Amino acid sequence: MTCDKARRLVSMRIDGTISAGDLLNLDEHLVRCTGCSVVASDLERITANLRSIEHVQASDAFLDNVRQRLSELPDRSRRAPMLHSWYRPLGAAAVAITAAAVLITFQLRNTSVHEDRAAAVHGAIAQARVQHMALAASSPLEDITVATLNGETDVISAQDSDP
Repeated sequence: MTCDKARRLVSMRIDGTISAGDLLNLDEHLVRCTGCSVVASDLERITANLRSIEHVQASDAFLDNVRQRLSELPDRSRRAPMLHSWYRPLGAAAVAITAAAVLITFQLRNTSVHEDRAAAVHGAIAQARVQHMALAASSPLEDITVATLNGETDVISAQDSDP
């Protein structure tokens, strides 16, 4: 187990969401790795201290003071749309252009792959034709013999009747 995974599992153990198998693996790692063991004990101590702190309810006067101070701050929400009004369409355009570029690249890549395959098939067919023609030229009666043995006598008689 890596230390990164062990530290994630320590957090899961503290939250109570760790599985039994992961808990066993974590305990084995913590026995062997002092660094992770120190981190685990520190996190458990900090979590226990935070859970022991009692909840404090803020007074109404404090909340009123915070609200008053917040209302006195300059309102930035009015300026934000003006600053970003030109930026949002550019972001949408950038996403659209990127998507189009990816699609075009994918199409071009697939087209070239299909063209390469088609060229290979056409080349193989042309080579087979050349080999067949060479074989037929070396033994012209072989085609007729093979056809006769395969029972294709009607093909032979049709060839004989053609002038």
